[in-house]
Amino acid sequence: MNKELMIKVAIQKKKEIDERNISRGGDVQREEEKREVKNEQNKGQLFVVTAYDLSYNSCGKYPSDYGYGITKNGTNLRGKTWLEARVISTDQRVIPINSKVYIEFLDDNYKRYNGYYFASDVGGGIRGRHVDFFIGDFHSSKPSQEALEFGRTEAYIKIIE
Repeated sequence: MNKELMIKVAIQKKKEIDERNISRGGDVQREEEKREVKNEQNKGQLFVVTAYDLSYNSCGKYPSDYGYGITKNGTNLRGKTWLEARVISTDQRVIPINSKVYIEFLDDNYKRYNGYYFASDVGGGIRGRHVDFFIGDFHSSKPSQEALEFGRTEAYIKIIE
């Protein structure tokens, strides 16, 4: 078979495969949409989650600065662990301030953080379906190892009230 004929045959086969995928794609897409709606009804919406502490890198304030450790709604995070505080920073257009939410992490390494939290803070870098999880006050102006190791992950977040 000459090269031009091989190219024509390959192009034709690709078109046939694409047409089959498109015709099946509608069904696949509808099933995915149904699953997404079911997940959103049961678990909430999928968000990217990062962590912050009270370091200068996270909050832009030093311990001696006015408002250090105080969230948008007035919650004092000084000396608190994530478990005591249960605070997230949100985009208020997506999760309004003072909302109670349930967070369910997808990655097993983060399952210990599953539970109820309060949207008590906002962050300059928090936009859309992204929340910043308060990991704790480590009494340092430098980022904590815990905040750095938390990295980026995903979780379902459902607004409770």
